[in-house]
Formats: sequence, structure tokens, C-alpha cells
Amino acid sequence: MKLQTNGTVTPDTQAFRMTGVSSGVKRALRHSRATAGPLGGMASGLALVTLAAASPESLAQETPDLTSAIEEIVVTGTTAVGRTKLESSVAITTAGEQQIAQEAPLGTADLLELVPGFWVEDSGGEISNNVAPRGLGGGSAFRFISIQEDGLPVVYDGEQLDSLMRQDITIERMEAIRGGTAGILTVNGPASIVNFITKTGTEDPGGTFKFTTTDFGTVRGDFFYGAPFSDDWLIGVGGYYRKSDGIRDVGFTADHGGQLRVNLTRPMDDGELTLHFKSVNDSNTFYLPIALTDPDDPRGIPGLDPNEGTLLGPDVANFRHLTPTGELNTNLRDGFHTQATTVGLSFIKDLNSDWTMSVKSRFTDFNIDINAVFNVDNGSLRFATERLEDDDVAQLVADTGGVAARYQYIDDGSVPADLDGLNGNGLVTNAVALFRNRETTQFTSDLRFNYSTLNNDLAFGVLIVDYQLGQDKQIGSTYMTDVRNNPRRLDIVSIDDGGNVLGSLTDNGILEYGTWFGNNRGNLTSYSFYVNDEFQVTDKLRVDAGLRIEEVSFDVSTEQAQTQALVGNDTDNTPANDVIRNWGTGNFDNASESWNELSWTIGGNYTLTDNFAVYARYADSYQTPGLGSIGQLGEGISDLTFAEFGGRILSDTLTISATAFFTEFDNLPFTAFGGTVNERRIAISTEALGVEFDGTWQPNDLFSLQFVGVIQETEIQGIPAGDENEDFNGNQVQRTPETQIRVTPTLHTDFGNFFFTYHYLGERFADIGNTIPLPEYETIDVGFNYYFSDALALQLKGTNLSDEVGLTEGNPRAGFREATGENIYYARPILGRSYTLSITYDF
Repeated sequence: MKLQTNGTVTPDTQAFRMTGVSSGVKRALRHSRATAGPLGGMASGLALVTLAAASPESLAQETPDLTSAIEEIVVTGTTAVGRTKLESSVAITTAGEQQIAQEAPLGTADLLELVPGFWVEDSGGEISNNVAPRGLGGGSAFRFISIQEDGLPVVYDGEQLDSLMRQDITIERMEAIRGGTAGILTVNGPASIVNFITKTGTEDPGGTFKFTTTDFGTVRGDFFYGAPFSDDWLIGVGGYYRKSDGIRDVGFTADHGGQLRVNLTRPMDDGELTLHFKSVNDSNTFYLPIALTDPDDPRGIPGLDPNEGTLLGPDVANFRHLTPTGELNTNLRDGFHTQATTVGLSFIKDLNSDWTMSVKSRFTDFNIDINAVFNVDNGSLRFATERLEDDDVAQLVADTGGVAARYQYIDDGSVPADLDGLNGNGLVTNAVALFRNRETTQFTSDLRFNYSTLNNDLAFGVLIVDYQLGQDKQIGSTYMTDVRNNPRRLDIVSIDDGGNVLGSLTDNGILEYGTWFGNNRGNLTSYSFYVNDEFQVTDKLRVDAGLRIEEVSFDVSTEQAQTQALVGNDTDNTPANDVIRNWGTGNFDNASESWNELSWTIGGNYTLTDNFAVYARYADSYQTPGLGSIGQLGEGISDLTFAEFGGRILSDTLTISATAFFTEFDNLPFTAFGGTVNERRIAISTEALGVEFDGTWQPNDLFSLQFVGVIQETEIQGIPAGDENEDFNGNQVQRTPETQIRVTPTLHTDFGNFFFTYHYLGERFADIGNTIPLPEYETIDVGFNYYFSDALALQLKGTNLSDEVGLTEGNPRAGFREATGENIYYARPILGRSYTLSITYDF
């Protein structure tokens, strides 16, 4: 990475550090095609040709011409070679190393705030976050979005995707298309393709080292090194390792681990071969909703800071789950523990002057152990004195011959003295400790042929996915704590006149073993044939059309569960350990399903002038269900149709893109949980009508202004007449704001950049019943890049400096209509104020 003083999206110069102009341009264009696969992988070809004439050193302090941003050669979402952004008929967002570094993203979801129309819920920390495109409701993981690495989908169904797709300095570039041809050129990404292109080896030895620290105890090192490996091969190696106390105070090391990436590239006169290897071994804490008060103006409660507090902590870090076949454990110190290995290749060859063939394949072995705690419904937040009056407590006292009940802490056996003033709020609550093990393998291969003439670009190919779910097993047990930062577990015990304990409602804080249980396995095979053609009708008009036919087959098994006795525990006056509510019987229900589905699109671009173009598109596509369970399989295919009309303007001081869109998502499964109540699922549709926009204004070399936003109207539809939830039709789509605006002014100087980001998010609702508002909020980030030299730079960034208590979600486990009880409720705030310092050295 060569350091630049500009904060705008600019082409990277890495490809030209190692070669002369002619060979460098040739390799860069080949790399763009090779990393793209059927998706394309955008390369900045035209801009790179322009930049190649300058030395990397002169680029370090140069403020680039704005024309380079919109004249980038694009391949993502197009099958043409040499297509610029101005000529493209899809909505496009790109970010190179410089902008990615300036964002300093905590995780992959965090970085996607750069993409207009995306609603990013990144309050969970580094992993297991949610990104919703164009009016889709929040809380949908990465549904309808294909996250890709070097042109191939990372995970077919998006499950735990950001645990596998990590951000470090081996990422050279991010390219995203919204809508457009996304449903044609990939699987399960009809709303968007986000492609991360990684660095490869260089002919001149060199690399980058980056050290990062934060005010929440992060120590992290990133590195990349590229060099010749032999006369014919180039090697690129890089990755990261870090430890962190966590952006919320969990009381132990929250995040630890890293990843290693190695690739070998062999350039050839008529093509290029690259071999890829990646290993991930990383553990992360996942943050859940916390207790707040006043839904109209969210605030923390005494004892629990909304910006830094969490209901995680050392006393709830380890849980023992009793089962009929032995013990399982939740260990929050391991958190979401990802262990994954991927190996793959990318080969591109020019068959003749018109035909090109490319093959891309990858095998992934992806295992994740999930250790987390989940709050249940809002009714679980109880005043401690009232909880002692419940029927189960009275029954315990009667059964044991006691005279009263009291609380007792697990860690030291002490008895809380003042229940009304307990931690300043007087509350106790239930939560579920979860352990889940998910083991998958995935093989993906894409064979593509391109035929290019002066006026026509045709591509067709076959994309194959074989996805195996070896095991997805979980157990969750309900436990009781007080309510404060780093809570302590509580027992409710029955006592006699002398205060002696006669029995306990809970077992070391556990109220019920086996509240949640699941054991699923399955496999999926997908064969897609796709074709996309782009025809230049006139010098100004280009039309394109594409289709993809997918045959996808599922075989899924789900273990039956029932309440079972825990033998030998029925004599200790502790009813919680007498049974496990759900445990597998050893019998499995099996289901198979297959679909043949068609995606199609037609679009076009009209270049009115050298600086102004418009485009339009219509598309019809779908999303397949996951492999998670037979229940998911039974929900069938979700459909997406959209229409869009956009334009791009280029001038010496302003680039702006805007897209008007209409999207309709149909047959969307929606789930509500309710503590120990079985989940309730319904199917809904959502509609969104809006405008996305992004651009850069740069009136001079000293100042630039970037802006990104969406304004939309969304509503829920599709609940049939007579259904108990019929009145939800017409409500605003849950969790997703209808207005988002992000503005980043930057002051450029000879020694560095000062940048400021203002982000506004409009009001939403936590539930599809629209009963709990999630108020509008604003955040402010400020940063400074200082360049000691062309090779050495420092960045300091402060995030959410106003310590805003903005909510990304309410309580997903509270039902379709969330109730606030005593004005105390669960919701997940954005992460509080934090500071990040990094030092980058190029060598």
C-alpha cells in the first residue's frame, strides 16, 4: 500500500510497484478478470493505466483527479472488458486500501456502511452482525447478499459469514454492486454482490506492516509481503493476529486469534494461474441486547452503562449443561471460535483474440463453536422482590417445608441485603447460555467463457456448489442473574427459621436445562448455468440481458427431542436438575427438496455526454432456504423483484451517482422467540421505494466531501386475511431506517488528512407490530492521518465521540409485539465511544 493524503475512493498502485508500465497493466487487467469469475471483481484498469506513468513516490502525496473515480474499469456485475463506471448499468460502490484503512472497520459488516442502501447492524462486535439491502428488514444476517472473496461466494447460505470473512491488510479492494446483475452472476445474492479482492505476489520484494491499538485494550499486528518465489512464480503472504479486552467491558480477553493467507501466482503471456490458501483461528465475543429504560428516549439504568456495559462477565463466562449423556459447557472466553481452512485456485487463459476461459475453485472447511448468552423476552426483567412471590418459588418452599425464600449468590454464597436497591435498580433477569457446534464443508467451482468483439461481450458458464452440513448441534439452558454490568448468578433457595438452606429452585443459577435444543445435518448441491450478453447498439446506447438457471437439491435431517430425566438428581431438593427439557432421542426426521429456479434481468445504459449517463434495469430473482433445519426447508423459496433507474454525473469537482429503486421481497420467513415458549414463524412480504445516492465533491486540492445515503419508504405486506397478525400489513419494515445519510468532509494538507464523519439514521421499529420505536440517532467520528514519509504513516480515529445511545435492534426474542413491562426493556445499543491508533510502514 502506498500512502496517500486523500480520503476519497482512489485506485491502488500496488499492481505497479513491481513491474514496468506495459507488463504491469497487462497483469492488472488479467488479475481483474481472474478475480472476477462470473461476478467480475472490479479492477481499476483505466485509472491504473493513467497512474502507471507516475512513480509510487509521487503518488504518495497527490490529490487525484476526480475523473479517476468514475472512469474505473468495472468487471463486477458486467461481462465486458474495459467497461467504466460511467458506462455501467448497475449501481456500484468501490473502496481501495486507503479508504478501507480510514474506515478502520471493526469487522466486515462495519465496512459495508460505505454502501448506499445497506442497513448495517454492527452492534454485535466483530462478528455475527446483520446487513439488510434495500428495504429488507433488519436482523437478517447477510440474506440476499453474496459476500465474495476473489470472485467466489464465501458461504452459500451466508450462515456466520463474517466469522469467516475477516478484514485485514491483505484485502486490496472492495467492490459492491446493488441489484443489477447480482441475481445472474452468483448464487443467493440477488440484491447485492460484495467482492473482496486480495493482494497477490509482487515482482519487486516489498510489503506492509501495520500495528493497531485501541482504548479498549487491543494489540494487533497486520502484515503483507510479496516477492518472487522462483523464476516463474510470485508469492504473497499476510494476515493478522490480535488480542483485545473487548469494546464492551466483559471482564476478560474478549477477542483473540487471527488469520494467515498465502497465494502463489504464475503470470503467463496468455493467462495467469493463482493458488490460494487461508487459515482462520479466531475467537470473538458477541454482544447481545442489554436492559434500558424509556423506549422513546433510550437511556441506561443504574448499574448498567448503555455505552460500555454488557450482561456478560466473568461470573457468567462458564456454564455446565447437564444432559442424559454427559455434560456440555458454554465458555464465553472462547466466544465464537472460528476454525477454518480454505484452498483454491484461479486460472485464466486467452484462447484466442476473442475467447477467454477462466476457472475458479475453492474448498472450505469451516467449523465454529458458538459460546454466547442470549436474553429472553422483556418479561424476564423482574423486580427481585416480586420474583420471590411467584408460584414456582411458593411451591419450592412448600415442598421443602421451608418458611421463606431468599436469593443467594453463586460465586461466594453471600445473600443480597437490599433487594429494592439491588445494584441501584432492584432487578433480576433470566437469560439463556448457549453452546452450538456447527461443522461445514463447501466446494465451489466456476467455469466461465467470455467472447468479446468490438460491439458485443458475451459470457456464459457453470457454477457448482457442494455444501455439506456435518453437524449443527446446540443446547441452551436458562439461568438467573442480577442486572448490572458483569452480572452475578443467583440461586433462589428455600430456608427454615434459622436461615438454613433446605432446597433450591435453581442449580448453580440454572433454572432449566435444555431450554433450547437442536441437532441438524444435511447437504446441498447447486448447479447453475448462466449467460449474460452486453451489446453496444450505438456509441451511446448499450443494452444487456442475462439469465441464470439453478437446480438446487437439499437433504436435511433434524433430531427429535423430548423432555428426559436426569437420573440421580431427584433427592437434592433442586427441581432444576431433575430433568432436561429438550434432548435428542436419537431419532431423526428426514426431508428432501429440490427446486429449479430462474433468475433473469434486462438493463441498459445511455451515455448522454462524456460526463453524464443514465441507466435502467428490471430483474426477477430469488433466495433459497438454509440448511439449518427441516423447518427452514419447508419455508421454500423467497423471491425478489426490483426495478431501478439511475444516473451518474462526472465533472472536474463533482462525481455523483443516484439510483431510484423499487424492490419487493416475497415469502420472507419471520421468527419470534419467547423464552421457554416455542418460536412462532410467519411469512411476510416487504416493499421498498426509494433513492440511493453517493458521491464526492472536491472544489480544490485542500478539501473534499464524500456523501452516501438512502431515502425510502418501506412496508410489510402479504399476511393473509384472517391471520391473527393481519393488521401488521402496511406497517413499516422492522428495524430498517427509512432515512440514512453519511457525510465525510476531509481537509487535505501536505503532511496529512483531517476527516470528520457524520452519520444520521432515522426512526425505526423493533418489531413488525411497530410497538417499540427505535428512535433516530446521529453519530460523529473524527480522524487524522499523519504522514511521516512516503513509507510511514500514523492514523488516530475516534468513533461515536458523542457516546450516542442509538439502538440497532430491540429484543428479537420478545415476539411480534414487544411489551416494555415496567418501562424496562431489552435493546441493543450501538458501540460506545472508542479510539483507535494505528501505525503503518511500507517496505
